[in-house]
Amino acid sequence: MRTKAHKAPRAHEEEVEVVNPFAKPKNIQVVDDKARSMAIVRIYGSIEEPEEYIEELAKLDFLATQYDAVEITLNSPGGSLNTTVDIISIINNFKYIITIGKGEIASAAFMLWSIGNVKVVTDYSMYMAHRESYGMYGKTSEHKHAADIFGVVYEELFEECFGTILTEKEKQIAERSEAWISFKDLRSREGIISYDEYIEAKNPYQIGEIYKTQDGKTFMFDGDTDTYRSVTCDFGMEYITDMTDYLYGIANVTEFEKPKKIKIKKPKKDTKQKKKEKKKKAKKEK
Repeated sequence: MRTKAHKAPRAHEEEVEVVNPFAKPKNIQVVDDKARSMAIVRIYGSIEEPEEYIEELAKLDFLATQYDAVEITLNSPGGSLNTTVDIISIINNFKYIITIGKGEIASAAFMLWSIGNVKVVTDYSMYMAHRESYGMYGKTSEHKHAADIFGVVYEELFEECFGTILTEKEKQIAERSEAWISFKDLRSREGIISYDEYIEAKNPYQIGEIYKTQDGKTFMFDGDTDTYRSVTCDFGMEYITDMTDYLYGIANVTEFEKPKKIKIKKPKKDTKQKKKEKKKKAKKEK
């Protein structure tokens, strides 16, 4: 017998989604920031298993088809590697990845932070890297096989994330324990900037605001969208016109074909003629 509260809706009625006001909010939030033309991801607290974030991951996957840039803010002790690799596979579809570390960024969260094209550290933030851990039921032989596979897969992931960020000494510590790094140590390394540098007003034509990452990618702040864009040295007519219009107010730039220089070689004189000329010179000198 159905209660009145659960009666089926009539044809003209709409089903109302019931929201639990006491439900705990998700600690991974994905926002469509239309004003800045980018996706925003916030990860606070432990990263749970993938089934906890089905809607969030689907939304992020969709936004990767809409925007070039994603900004990810992390304050997390880490968590599920299954969810982490899922997030990594999605955000790698964006052209420009900005990661911001706040508070504690450890384990899987540090991995996520490390894949940013522009990596940002905030004051008093701490970072920790270590090798993976796991737990499972089963026979000893099954454990050994699983551990061997985990070791191969996550060793490659560890090197991909931290290969250019950590020192060799820090990698060795992370292999057997936990390698902790302060925001000051990271800020001095290539491709990593402070939060103040990230949020300050920037001139997109100012060469000093260009940042080059370890893998050779170069980025410059785009004042129109408040994001970092890749920099290419392409001086076609469209770019030259934009530049002259901005700098000098000259909008009509005409391209002239560069004249080709033709080098004309002087004809070589006959050797017999040269000998006769030498004899004439010798007679005159006498």
